Amino acid sequence: METLKRNKGNYIKAALAVLAAVLIVLFILLFRQYSDLRRERLLNEQAVWLSFASRRAPLPPTEAAIIQPWMTFDYVNRVFALPRAYLQTALNVADPRYPQIPLYRYAESQHLDPWAFTDEVRNSVKIYQPTIQ
Repeated sequence: METLKRNKGNYIKAALAVLAAVLIVLFILLFRQYSDLRRERLLNEQAVWLSFASRRAPLPPTEAAIIQPWMTFDYVNRVFALPRAYLQTALNVADPRYPQIPLYRYAESQHLDPWAFTDEVRNSVKIYQPTIQ
């Protein structure tokens, strides 16, 4: 017990060093993922900024141009206040991972060009007409 008390400072330093190493590794992985998305042209700074801008109201369909391949169907549904099944029905999506799958992954699984599919999603959002009750 006495040894534990004497080495308490060393244990804390070791734990902090391990946590710092984990943080560095995670930062490196995040940077690599960001670089991969940029290289594949799946990430656009303006769209990222607009999509993370704090807005309480949903975006109007006229802003559909901000939709990017990295976004999930669920994210698009939330940003534009679409019903959960709207894009699934409009685009005939039968993937069981809907709405949690990113647009580009769904496009790749269907052997489609991610940018062409993203354009289809944008068009579907632009033509959405909410039902008024």
